[in-house]
Amino acid sequence: MIPGIEENRAELLEKVGVTTRSELSRQDPIQLSRRIAENAKNNIESGSISDDNKPTIEEVTSWIKHA
Repeated sequence: MIPGIEENRAELLEKVGVTTRSELSRQDPIQLSRRIAENAKNNIESGSISDDNKPTIEEVTSWIKHA
């Protein structure tokens, strides 16, 4: 478990191809945030997540550090 990664955020990571701690630890925070934001936009439009659930760059950076 990584602090701050709840089920809906784990799904965002999976959708951008990050499925393991090891993969997460090797990510660039800026690039990963961009990929997540692009994917989250589609989920927000479909109503599966709210705009408030989109992770910030600080949260993504924290996930990578804790991975």
